[in-house]
Amino acid sequence: MGEYTLKTDFASLEEPQGNEYLMDFREIIRKAFEHSDNRLRLLGTC
Repeated sequence: MGEYTLKTDFASLEEPQGNEYLMDFREIIRKAFEHSDNRLRLLGTC
């Protein structure tokens, strides 16, 4: 699969893709809040 986002249907992924999604989750969250102000960015901080 291409790029994963928060809208990716995790339940429909095969095991290798699911593992990749979980490994990339921190980066997915960072990208989701990339252009937000600091208050919203705190929600995405792991």
